[in-house]
Amino acid sequence: MSLDVILDLIVIVCLAVTVGFAVILNKRLSRLYESRAELQNFITQFASSIQKADQHIRDLKTMGETVFHTATEQMGKATALKDDLLFLIERGEDLAVRLEDNIRAAREANKEFTSPQRGVSIPETMTPPQNDDGQPELLKNIQNLR
Repeated sequence: MSLDVILDLIVIVCLAVTVGFAVILNKRLSRLYESRAELQNFITQFASSIQKADQHIRDLKTMGETVFHTATEQMGKATALKDDLLFLIERGEDLAVRLEDNIRAAREANKEFTSPQRGVSIPETMTPPQNDDGQPELLKNIQNLR
């Protein structure tokens, strides 16, 4: 065998290997082109999902801002009502104390006018109920409202 034949055989083997690799590469490329349509469909659906998610995020942000503003308004109204109620409780306490003082003064004045000789006395139902520490229950209840 001569050197030319050996070189020709080497070239033939290299060409056969190259043709084999070309056939394998061709099959892989044809599969890639076939899956290209599927990939394009996947990319389109993915882009659509991203757009929907972006729209939902914007909707949630708008809804959150609306809820925040509504809560802020309600909080302002609640604060105003709380202040009004505190004022009314203080005024009610003052009125209860004055009323109790007037009732006490009226009882004392009534004791002077009632005498055991005449037989006139204040009925028990007119005295306000007292609790354990001697305070009228109305005053105690008003103080507990705070």
